[in-house]
Amino acid sequence: MVIHKLITIEGMELRSMKKVLFLGDPGIDDSLAIMYGLLHPDIDIVGVVTGYGNVTQEKATSNAAYLLQLAGREDIPVINGAKIPLSGDITTYYPEIHGAEGLGPIRPPKNLSPNIKPFCLFFDILEKYKGELIIVDAGRSTTLATAFILEKPMMKYVKEYYIMGGSFLMPGNV
Repeated sequence: MVIHKLITIEGMELRSMKKVLFLGDPGIDDSLAIMYGLLHPDIDIVGVVTGYGNVTQEKATSNAAYLLQLAGREDIPVINGAKIPLSGDITTYYPEIHGAEGLGPIRPPKNLSPNIKPFCLFFDILEKYKGELIIVDAGRSTTLATAFILEKPMMKYVKEYYIMGGSFLMPGNV
């Protein structure tokens, strides 16, 4: 497997950055994944799509926007994802694991005014990075499933998918 694609320009080697669209429900685990992606020299996070899971979709959105603000990366769009399961079932949250807001004892400021984007931007990003986009889904896969339901042909534009998941009928990922 090729880890890095190198480009040579006048004797200099430059790594081409991987374009990543991150889907998650930023609790502690997804927040660490976002921070890792922001700091990694070969990863370019082109969007963060927030859904319910560790916390409500609204709290996940606030958490993602707060992390991007702390990192000085408010240029990265935060996109609304799924609020509830496709089944319509009531979601159970576990604040004893991720804290009331999802970030352990950390609480995003109440006066945070993030520039939240609608879900349709998800498909604009697919189009913009056609053939090079990597989707990393670290949350519940409802948002990803919804994208397939709405625009299955466009989902072929994605170069690679990485999914953290696998648990059914019980809380947790695996």
